[in-house]
Amino acid sequence: MVQERIPSLVYAEVRLADMARTGIDFQLVSVTPAQYHYWAGAAQAMNLSHAVNEGVAAHCAQRPGQLAGVGVFPLQHPDLAVAALEHEVEGLGFK
Repeated sequence: MVQERIPSLVYAEVRLADMARTGIDFQLVSVTPAQYHYWAGAAQAMNLSHAVNEGVAAHCAQRPGQLAGVGVFPLQHPDLAVAALEHEVEGLGFK
């Protein structure tokens, strides 16, 4: 079941076609909980959160009026989480 849904999750054009077919005008896009990386140390957590969020932002940029990203942040490191949040909102346009 998951395997057949991967194209809709990974490829914006497939996602958008599915949305059009089912009458969905707007979607929030996020990663799975397996990509939250709460086990990571400080530097790695920051790098991972930036990489993941930049991927979500690039996916959503293909149709900004229909797709918006939901970011992940290194919550296990509160000081870094604030900096990551600022980067994602100011740098990537997350809401």
